[in-house]
Amino acid sequence: MKWLFQVVLCISLIGCAPPPASKATHIKQVQRAVAKAGGETNILTESRTLFVRLSHKTNFALAEMAGNRCFEGLSGITNLGDVFQYEPSEPDRVQIRIHNSHFDTYFIYLLNPDLPQPSGFAPIAGNVGFIEGVAAKGSQPIRSETNRASSAAASRR
Repeated sequence: MKWLFQVVLCISLIGCAPPPASKATHIKQVQRAVAKAGGETNILTESRTLFVRLSHKTNFALAEMAGNRCFEGLSGITNLGDVFQYEPSEPDRVQIRIHNSHFDTYFIYLLNPDLPQPSGFAPIAGNVGFIEGVAAKGSQPIRSETNRASSAAASRR
C-alpha cells in the first residue's frame, strides 16, 4: 500500500510544471542578450549584413547556422536565440526562438532595419522585438549548435 501512495504522488508531481516566465522577464532577458551582443548599434549593423546576404538567395532554406555563410561573423545575432527561421516570402524578418526550458519557450523577431516595420511590432531593443498577433511558424528552422553549447556553459557558471 505504501508503494501505491508513492506512485500516485510521483504521477501528480510530474503533471505540475512551473509557470512560464512573464513577458516582462522575457523582455529583460532579450535586453541583456542584446547588450551582451554589443548593443543595439551592433545588432543593427549585423542585421543589415544578414538581410543583404539573405536577399541574394531565392527559394533558400537556411541550414545549420554553425556552418552557414549567411551567419558568418554575426555572433551578436546568433547569440540572441537557439533556432532561427527565415522565409523568403517574408523578407522583412527572421523569427528567433528562445528556449529556456520545455515550459518557457518564446519567439522574438529580428527585422530588416531598411524596411518598414510590420504592424503589431513591439520593439524590445532596436529592430528586435515581438510581433503581436503572429503565431510561431514551424518552417525552415535553423538550429544553432554553437548557442546550445554556450548556453550550457553559461548555465554552469
